[in-house]
Amino acid sequence: MRIHESFLSGGCAVVLGAASGEVDLDLYLSDANDTMLDRDTGMAPVARVSACVTSSSLLRVRVKGYGHEGTYSLVMVRAPARISDLASLRLEQVAAPLYARGYTTGPLTTVGLEEGQKHAMRLVIPRGRCAALAVAGDQGIDDLDVFLRDAVGTLLASDAGPTPYAAVSRCATDAEQTVVAEIALYGGAGSVMISRLDGSP
Repeated sequence: MRIHESFLSGGCAVVLGAASGEVDLDLYLSDANDTMLDRDTGMAPVARVSACVTSSSLLRVRVKGYGHEGTYSLVMVRAPARISDLASLRLEQVAAPLYARGYTTGPLTTVGLEEGQKHAMRLVIPRGRCAALAVAGDQGIDDLDVFLRDAVGTLLASDAGPTPYAAVSRCATDAEQTVVAEIALYGGAGSVMISRLDGSP
């Protein structure tokens, strides 16, 4: 394990890590008191952690690599000034690939969830259109998953992993389709931001 320190002078930032070869890279982000702020322990050679602070603060990034030897690099990227909280920052990150595919932002809502609780919502997708759901939790959220099911409960799409954010999408090519989106919180508790996005195939 290696530790890197950096100062963030207010606002929000993302720390991105990338490892060479087949290294499984994990990142743990904490403050000067070693209070855990964020972590990414997914089984991948890339990882990202985020934080928002109100004044100049020391951040510590602990880096762990598993599986193979190799090198890694880290970079801290400041968020745009319009992003002022962790949930908004995470939502921006998870929705970015959808924006790149031409999706546009629709209604934005916030719900409070406790660990083990689920929140369901109905989505109507017009024929020839696509719908996506991007969700992100605040500081207290550790593990958040999203599932899309049809009227009889068949799983159509999912984004499940040990992260505080997730996104799913679905297109209705031949006829209007009604799906049920289920947001499940498996770790932590707090506010979850939900963004409905619209696009075309």
